[in-house]
Amino acid sequence: MSYTPLVYPDGFLDVRRVLSGNGERILFDGFMQIVGHRTGGVEVPAYIFGVQTLWHMKIMAAYKDVYANCVVQNPGQYGNSVIIHLYTIQSDGLVVQADDPYAAVKIEFNGEGE
Repeated sequence: MSYTPLVYPDGFLDVRRVLSGNGERILFDGFMQIVGHRTGGVEVPAYIFGVQTLWHMKIMAAYKDVYANCVVQNPGQYGNSVIIHLYTIQSDGLVVQADDPYAAVKIEFNGEGE
């Protein structure tokens, strides 16, 4: 009997439209792979998440000893982006910002936009 190994996709995006009293909100969540970390962070445009405008976003890294943080640039403006910072924990317990142009880290995210 042969078994087929599980192959997980590199990314997934789920987008939901919610009608509220102020209009329409778009909620999104999923995961994606970030390749090539820079000390200044990795900038990801809003359209990658299926929205034109990002309001807020939360992320986390899906690897051991890697932490992720994000900052939404110009919340509420069309065509804005999010900057993702990745941090690693060294063997001595020191937390440093990741700076590896070839490493790939999977992150999980959720947020709200328009």
